[in-house]
Amino acid sequence: MNEKKVYYLGIHQNMLEPVSLSYLCFGALWYEDNNQRYIVGYGFGENKIEVLRQFSNHSSCEKCMDPNIVREVYRSIRDKQQKQDWSTRLRFPLSNVFRAPWKDVASGWYIVRSRKIFPLHLSAIHKKRYRIWLEHWSILLSVRVNPNCSLL
Repeated sequence: MNEKKVYYLGIHQNMLEPVSLSYLCFGALWYEDNNQRYIVGYGFGENKIEVLRQFSNHSSCEKCMDPNIVREVYRSIRDKQQKQDWSTRLRFPLSNVFRAPWKDVASGWYIVRSRKIFPLHLSAIHKKRYRIWLEHWSILLSVRVNPNCSLL
């Protein structure tokens, strides 16, 4: 039996784009097979028209009007990205050890944030004498502080 796959296109406004940390329009293209969802592609844009253009080569797809399904697709993509962030270790080029700001700091562990407002990227850096490792990075949307705990 040769069944033709049915592709679905879903678009949702105000979803966090993890690189720029901006809330943009999110669009995804997927198909379903044996009750399993397979994401073909996704993208972000300033508006729905820009997102639709990214998927223009799949003109024969159904539009998904259920925002909950589009949020599920987005969440599954972000969950996979976050799992990869926790498991990926990256070594910076050797030359970084001899350039600012790393040339003047002692060996040890450092937490670096991308900016002062949320959302932000938070990175755990391990500086050794001749190596710098990005051990983990994550996106923080906000932080809840327990009033009974003190912050250092």
